[in-house]
Amino acid sequence: MKQGAHLPYRVKLLCDGHSCYRSRRTDDPERKYVRGCIVNTIIGIVEQGGADVPGLPDNILPKRL
Repeated sequence: MKQGAHLPYRVKLLCDGHSCYRSRRTDDPERKYVRGCIVNTIIGIVEQGGADVPGLPDNILPKRL
């Protein structure tokens, strides 16, 4: 799974110098099929506790690519 690929299926990415990449030659950009980091799209809260986790509901992070 590749962090930053926010898809539940495999996509072909340009993985130059990142994980899931092994260069055959120097300066050889290569597109690799990598799996996205979303495991399941059907996620729900079964039971909510007494108090919220500090920093979790009020901290919004942008999508990374």
